[in-house]
Amino acid sequence: MLFSLRSVLAITFLTGLTPLSVFGAPLSQMEDGIERRALPAGHQFAVNGHEHTLGAPLGNPGSTATVHHVEGHPNLIAKVFHPGQSTPKDQREEGENLHKVGEFHGSANTAGHHVILADKHTGKTLPNTDAWKNAHAAGDNEKKDQLKAQASALTMARNSHHAEYHGVVHTDTNHGNVLYHEHDGQLTNAHFVDWGLSKAAGKGANGEPDARTAAIIHRSGTKAVHGVSR
Repeated sequence: MLFSLRSVLAITFLTGLTPLSVFGAPLSQMEDGIERRALPAGHQFAVNGHEHTLGAPLGNPGSTATVHHVEGHPNLIAKVFHPGQSTPKDQREEGENLHKVGEFHGSANTAGHHVILADKHTGKTLPNTDAWKNAHAAGDNEKKDQLKAQASALTMARNSHHAEYHGVVHTDTNHGNVLYHEHDGQLTNAHFVDWGLSKAAGKGANGEPDARTAAIIHRSGTKAVHGVSR
């Protein structure tokens, strides 16, 4: 089911993830045969003439970057790209995508790493929502199917919103990149993280998304629940 762009409401929300503590010298990690060196918590860097300090990582390093809290700025994250694991073009495009959706707060190069400051959003990935965990514990597959349908619909609505108001659609809406709010056992809204992959939205003569954009929006809902086990 495709969403009319005219019916989408702008929804902004914040989420917190449990941080991992990292101290001392840069951490050398080996995952999937790729060695990466992450900057440590406490590393200082300047963006737009203002000093910032990396807090603890929000989670384990990704394939190309580690996302950190920013000390003294609870509404910001710092995405620190691992040297050699992403190109300057990739880094620039992610910053541009964040700028389009109004979530970019600057970037800098520090100690051989590229850092992007962006909004921190809250919510939980679908398998980590209380509603999903409660349904899973109860063996309630009907409820889990209902939650999947909600997650898919909310993801499409969010992508429709970005298409209409920001001219861009998120193309990597796997369930790790979509965060949901919930209330009384139901999912209420969604927000995207990791803007490295997106495409410019197109509109047809009637102002609705063109066929390519509509297909991306529809597919984003399927991707958001793909791989979420019952």
